[in-house]
Amino acid sequence: MSAAIDIPGQPFLSEYFSRALASDSLSHAYLLVGASPAARRAAGEALARALGVGIEDFHELAPAGVRVYKVEQVRELIRDAGLAPVKAERKVYLLLEAESLGRSAANALLKELEEPTASVLFILCASRREQVLPTISSRAVTLALQGAAADPPELDAELVHKVGKLLGQASGLTDSALLDQAHELAALKDDQAVLEAIGQWLVCHPEPGYYRAVSECRRQINYNVSAELAFDAMLLQMKSPS
Repeated sequence: MSAAIDIPGQPFLSEYFSRALASDSLSHAYLLVGASPAARRAAGEALARALGVGIEDFHELAPAGVRVYKVEQVRELIRDAGLAPVKAERKVYLLLEAESLGRSAANALLKELEEPTASVLFILCASRREQVLPTISSRAVTLALQGAAADPPELDAELVHKVGKLLGQASGLTDSALLDQAHELAALKDDQAVLEAIGQWLVCHPEPGYYRAVSECRRQINYNVSAELAFDAMLLQMKSPS
């Protein structure tokens, strides 16, 4: 599938997912933040439709408890995720109010996010990334919707500038020099903050090979690979994107 994806009112998301689909670099999990709950829900539903996922393979969940997901809800989701799609190439699970995933429910979902089924895509929605438990948010690609949000997350412009400067130099460096750059990236701030800054830099540098490199870097860091080694591998891929 290589058709352009159109998410109404969200040109950045439309372009992002179109490029990811064309380069076969869709992540297994996305966290949509910002805008309104209705806008986040509409974006998730539009993405599922654009991917050719019909009602048989689309599952929308909301907290079944008092503003909290029940563990049994998540366990049922995982059982269903283990089954093959009915008609489409993949199944999509849209989790509204992901900030309502308590520790027990999040722990039940964690293994599926760490060892994802190839035919499953998770779309989580929340007002802000920091409202979602780090064990969940760190295993999903965070994307901000355009539009008014009640309390949008702050952008660390200085960090994005520093990250962009280092990444912009990668193509002209030797492999040994890239390791020095990786060391500088790892020393800037905590790993997840640097990854978020890299994500912001990608908005202006939407090269499909870069998406794959960053996605793999995120996966390695989530599996406790040293940040310096993960950033070095990412820079090597970005130097010669395929």
